[in-house]
Amino acid sequence: MDTVLSRVEQALDGLRPYLATDGGNVRVAE
Repeated sequence: MDTVLSRVEQALDGLRPYLATDGGNVRVAE
């Protein structure tokens, strides 16, 4: 079973290339 954190990380991995082209990034703060 995936944890919520791992599912969020997977979703963010899909968004990071688009954010990087805009000059930004994102990460989960625990």
